[in-house]
Amino acid sequence: MSRKFRFLAIPAALMMMSACVSVSASRLGAGTVYPEVAKGQVLVYQSEADVPGDYEKVALLYVSGDANSISQRQMIEAARKKAGRLGANAIVLAEFEDPKFATRVASVIFDVPIERRTQMLAIRTRGPLSAESMEARHQSQR
Repeated sequence: MSRKFRFLAIPAALMMMSACVSVSASRLGAGTVYPEVAKGQVLVYQSEADVPGDYEKVALLYVSGDANSISQRQMIEAARKKAGRLGANAIVLAEFEDPKFATRVASVIFDVPIERRTQMLAIRTRGPLSAESMEARHQSQR
């Protein structure tokens, strides 16, 4: 590898690492361990009231990322992946905490990263709730 390429590769790698979403979890409830669920099968609900039927709270997810390079969608996708690894088949969104205007200005002036954060609830619904059955149910409500 040429010296010039190595010089350019280091900043690029650092930029990619800084654009990561961090998701940590605190298990809740009885601590029942469920098999993993594929990220694509983890449903997303706006509130606990939107969840049909009974469910068990599996974990509280703490999600954060660089506010200038990470979207809310990327944060939700990272949370779905983590929830699936914990055996949850759905997540319940919470409010996203975006940096205030003054914090963003200070970030630019002092060249420091700022975080967007949220907490989400990972749940395990009871009964067969697949993405297809939920879409059919949603269509019937229209």
